Amino acid sequence: MTTGPGVGPLDDSFVWPGSVDSRAVGYIEGDLGGANRRDVEAWRALRILPRVLRDVTRVSTEWQHDGLTFASPILVAPWASQTFVHPEGEKATSHGAASAGVPFVLSSNSATRVVDLPADGAPFWSQLYVPPRREDILPYLKASQDAGALGFVVTVDAPTVPVDFSFRSPIRDIAPPSVNFRDGVMPAVAADLSVADFAWIHEVTGLPVLAKGVLAAEDAAMLVEAGVDGIIVSNHGGRQLGAVVTTSSVLASVAGAVAGRAPVWVDGGIRSGEDVFRALALGASAVLVGRPAARALVEGASGVEAVLDELRVQLHTAMTMAGAATLADISRSHLAS
Repeated sequence: MTTGPGVGPLDDSFVWPGSVDSRAVGYIEGDLGGANRRDVEAWRALRILPRVLRDVTRVSTEWQHDGLTFASPILVAPWASQTFVHPEGEKATSHGAASAGVPFVLSSNSATRVVDLPADGAPFWSQLYVPPRREDILPYLKASQDAGALGFVVTVDAPTVPVDFSFRSPIRDIAPPSVNFRDGVMPAVAADLSVADFAWIHEVTGLPVLAKGVLAAEDAAMLVEAGVDGIIVSNHGGRQLGAVVTTSSVLASVAGAVAGRAPVWVDGGIRSGEDVFRALALGASAVLVGRPAARALVEGASGVEAVLDELRVQLHTAMTMAGAATLADISRSHLAS
């Protein structure tokens, strides 16, 4: 798969093949008010300030998290019903991420049951929405534990899931059942989510729990002070609120509020290794990519592997040229003020 600028899944002018249902394409590329486009543009607007006379004889993109080492700090973001794009769906994503040496986050609304993920696939976190009746999610928590999940990613920026947005409405006609839930029906989303839910999930499973969808520094501080194991700065890919802020514009303030007490990840508009570098310079320890991975999945596991490898290579180049031999060497000083 060709992944360079202008011709592949890292470019937003990517042309989907006719084999993928146009309704699925509309769903994946849905962007309220151009919010995701602004994310892409905001990352590109940040100028990298190279530092010279640094030893870059050996440059490593290796990322260490919770005792594990990965090839890069790049994860595949959770996105639903991946068989829309390729028959192997999440299984292909898992294999592709494994071959690239990175983890992924499995959507709770996936087309593959968590217990059916390949044993030789990539390490993963399970994403979930907390339902009004908390006990409804217990089987999914247990299944994720049994399947070897590293932890849980709780989406916090969706107190409701509007179905009347133009990109969401048509998908109801082709959406497969939510295989991770009883009777194929995913529970409704709780409108009263609180920090207590994170403590409950951790108590039930014993696994780390991260909050995805945090944009305000005060909210990040509250979550970390309550014991949440990580913060994911995310605006849901511009799919919840058209006038939402860009993730790059708030990342530094969130990282500052967290102050090293928990890892901070970020998603939204990441389209190059230079974007990954920019995110790390603003205080993130890892990034997640969604649409590029979805587009790459057209070619199955090999496509996913290729786009993740391309991002890693681009990050390696950016680090070399900017004078950062390791991820720990990347700092705010690498961005022009």
